Amino acid sequence: MSGTANDEDLPWATSGSVKASLMSVDGQLMIGVDTECAPLSGLATITGNTLTAKDIATGASGCTDANAGEQHLWVMDFLKRPIEMTFSQGTLIWKGGANSLSFQPD
Repeated sequence: MSGTANDEDLPWATSGSVKASLMSVDGQLMIGVDTECAPLSGLATITGNTLTAKDIATGASGCTDANAGEQHLWVMDFLKRPIEMTFSQGTLIWKGGANSLSFQPD
C-alpha cells in the first residue's frame, strides 16, 4: 500500500496501514475502510471506473497517537470525493483530485 497527497508520498501509507473492501449488504454496495485509528463505512456506487462513497460513518475510535488520527482524517476526507479507479499489474489505484491510494491484495 502507498499513498500520495499533492504528488508527495504519505509517510503513514505503508503496507497494511489502510485496508479497503467493497461488499454487498441487502442488495446495496457498501465500502469498508480500516485505518489504524478506526473503521469507516458507508454506501457506495460505482459508475464506470468512478467510486463514490456516501454517508460515511466512523466506528469506535482508538487513536493512540497523532499520526493515526491524521491518517484517519485524511482517509475520511479522501472518501468524500469521487474516486477514479484503475488496476495495473496487480495494484488497485484510487485517485481523488491530487491524492491517491494504491492497494495490493493481502
